[in-house]
Amino acid sequence: MPASSRLFIITALVLILLYALVPLMLLADSSLAETLIMKNRPELSGSELQFAAVAVKIFTTAIHLLFMGLTAWLSIMAVRRRKWARIALTAVLSIATFGSFSSWMAGPALHPVIIATTIIHLVLIVLLWLPGHGGSFQDANGK
Repeated sequence: MPASSRLFIITALVLILLYALVPLMLLADSSLAETLIMKNRPELSGSELQFAAVAVKIFTTAIHLLFMGLTAWLSIMAVRRRKWARIALTAVLSIATFGSFSSWMAGPALHPVIIATTIIHLVLIVLLWLPGHGGSFQDANGK
Protein backbone atom coordinates (compact mmCIF):
# COMPACT_ATOMS: atom_id res chain seq x y z
CA MET A 1 0.00 0.00 0.00
CA PRO A 2 1.45 3.40 -0.99
CA ALA A 3 2.43 5.81 1.79
CA SER A 4 -0.16 8.32 0.58
CA SER A 5 -2.90 5.71 0.98
CA ARG A 6 -1.73 4.94 4.53
CA LEU A 7 -1.67 8.67 5.36
CA PHE A 8 -5.15 9.03 3.90
CA ILE A 9 -6.52 6.09 5.91
CA ILE A 10 -4.99 7.32 9.18
CA THR A 11 -6.33 10.82 8.59
CA ALA A 12 -9.81 9.47 7.79
CA LEU A 13 -9.77 7.37 10.98
CA VAL A 14 -8.85 10.43 13.05
CA LEU A 15 -11.75 12.30 11.43
CA ILE A 16 -14.17 9.48 12.24
CA LEU A 17 -13.04 9.55 15.89
CA LEU A 18 -13.54 13.31 16.01
CA TYR A 19 -17.02 12.91 14.50
CA ALA A 20 -17.83 10.60 17.43
CA LEU A 21 -16.57 13.13 19.97
CA VAL A 22 -19.37 15.72 19.66
CA PRO A 23 -22.29 13.35 20.37
CA LEU A 24 -20.26 11.79 23.18
CA MET A 25 -19.68 15.25 24.67
CA LEU A 26 -23.42 15.99 24.54
CA LEU A 27 -24.37 12.62 26.00
CA ALA A 28 -21.73 12.72 28.75
CA ASP A 29 -22.57 16.25 29.91
CA SER A 30 -26.34 16.55 30.14
CA SER A 31 -26.17 20.32 30.72
CA LEU A 32 -24.03 21.03 27.63
CA ALA A 33 -26.90 20.75 25.15
CA GLU A 34 -29.14 22.88 27.38
CA THR A 35 -26.42 25.52 27.76
CA LEU A 36 -25.88 25.67 23.99
CA ILE A 37 -29.62 25.94 23.37
CA MET A 38 -30.17 28.62 26.02
CA LYS A 39 -27.43 30.73 24.45
CA ASN A 40 -29.45 30.92 21.23
CA ARG A 41 -33.01 30.58 22.57
CA PRO A 42 -33.19 32.05 26.10
CA GLU A 43 -36.98 32.42 25.93
CA LEU A 44 -37.65 28.65 26.08
CA SER A 45 -39.54 27.31 29.07
CA GLY A 46 -38.15 24.44 31.16
CA SER A 47 -40.14 21.74 29.35
CA GLU A 48 -39.36 23.24 25.94
CA LEU A 49 -35.69 23.34 26.85
CA GLN A 50 -35.72 19.69 27.91
CA PHE A 51 -37.47 18.68 24.69
CA ALA A 52 -35.02 20.72 22.60
CA ALA A 53 -32.04 19.20 24.42
CA VAL A 54 -33.24 15.66 23.68
CA ALA A 55 -33.94 16.60 20.05
CA VAL A 56 -30.47 18.13 19.66
CA LYS A 57 -28.82 15.03 21.15
CA ILE A 58 -30.76 12.70 18.85
CA PHE A 59 -30.15 14.83 15.74
CA THR A 60 -26.47 15.35 16.53
CA THR A 61 -25.90 11.65 17.17
CA ALA A 62 -27.74 10.65 13.99
CA ILE A 63 -25.98 13.13 11.71
CA HIS A 64 -22.55 12.28 13.13
CA LEU A 65 -23.20 8.54 12.76
CA LEU A 66 -24.25 9.16 9.16
CA PHE A 67 -21.07 11.09 8.38
CA MET A 68 -18.94 8.51 10.21
CA GLY A 69 -20.43 5.74 8.07
CA LEU A 70 -20.17 7.68 4.81
CA THR A 71 -16.60 8.72 5.51
CA ALA A 72 -15.53 5.17 6.37
CA TRP A 73 -17.25 3.54 3.38
CA LEU A 74 -16.26 6.17 0.82
CA SER A 75 -12.67 6.20 2.10
CA ILE A 76 -12.43 2.44 1.64
CA MET A 77 -13.90 2.75 -1.85
CA ALA A 78 -11.51 5.61 -2.71
CA VAL A 79 -8.49 3.60 -1.59
CA ARG A 80 -9.82 0.74 -3.75
CA ARG A 81 -9.57 3.18 -6.66
CA ARG A 82 -13.24 3.85 -7.24
CA LYS A 83 -13.27 7.22 -9.00
CA TRP A 84 -16.90 7.85 -8.05
CA ALA A 85 -15.92 7.46 -4.38
CA ARG A 86 -13.36 10.27 -4.67
CA ILE A 87 -16.06 12.54 -6.05
CA ALA A 88 -18.66 11.46 -3.48
CA LEU A 89 -16.21 11.74 -0.57
CA THR A 90 -15.21 15.21 -1.72
CA ALA A 91 -18.89 16.17 -1.69
CA VAL A 92 -19.45 14.63 1.76
CA LEU A 93 -16.40 16.38 3.22
CA SER A 94 -17.49 19.68 1.67
CA ILE A 95 -21.00 19.32 3.11
CA ALA A 96 -19.54 18.46 6.51
CA THR A 97 -17.29 21.52 6.38
CA PHE A 98 -20.19 23.84 5.59
CA GLY A 99 -22.30 22.09 8.25
CA SER A 100 -19.62 22.91 10.79
CA PHE A 101 -20.44 26.60 10.43
CA SER A 102 -23.86 26.05 12.02
CA SER A 103 -22.21 24.15 14.87
CA TRP A 104 -19.77 27.02 15.32
CA MET A 105 -22.71 29.27 16.26
CA ALA A 106 -23.63 26.91 19.10
CA GLY A 107 -20.77 28.14 21.21
CA PRO A 108 -17.09 27.89 22.07
CA ALA A 109 -17.35 24.48 23.76
CA LEU A 110 -17.34 22.86 20.32
CA HIS A 111 -14.82 25.17 18.62
CA PRO A 112 -11.71 22.97 19.10
CA VAL A 113 -13.44 19.95 17.54
CA ILE A 114 -14.87 22.06 14.71
CA ILE A 115 -11.47 23.57 13.91
CA ALA A 116 -9.81 20.13 13.95
CA THR A 117 -12.45 18.49 11.74
CA THR A 118 -12.41 21.38 9.27
CA ILE A 119 -8.64 21.11 8.90
CA ILE A 120 -8.90 17.35 8.43
CA HIS A 121 -11.67 17.77 5.83
CA LEU A 122 -9.38 20.02 3.82
CA VAL A 123 -6.37 17.70 4.23
CA LEU A 124 -8.40 14.72 3.02
CA ILE A 125 -9.70 16.63 0.00
CA VAL A 126 -6.14 17.62 -0.89
CA LEU A 127 -4.94 14.02 -0.48
CA LEU A 128 -7.76 12.84 -2.75
CA TRP A 129 -6.96 15.24 -5.57
CA LEU A 130 -3.34 16.41 -5.27
CA PRO A 131 -1.19 15.02 -8.08
CA GLY A 132 1.25 12.54 -6.65
CA HIS A 133 -0.98 11.79 -3.68
CA GLY A 134 -4.31 11.41 -5.41
CA GLY A 135 -2.67 9.27 -8.06
CA SER A 136 -2.79 6.31 -5.72
CA PHE A 137 -6.58 6.71 -5.72
CA GLN A 138 -6.94 6.65 -9.50
CA ASP A 139 -8.52 3.65 -11.14
CA ALA A 140 -6.47 0.80 -12.55
CA ASN A 141 -6.33 2.51 -15.98
CA GLY A 142 -4.76 5.65 -14.46
CA LYS A 143 -7.94 7.69 -14.90
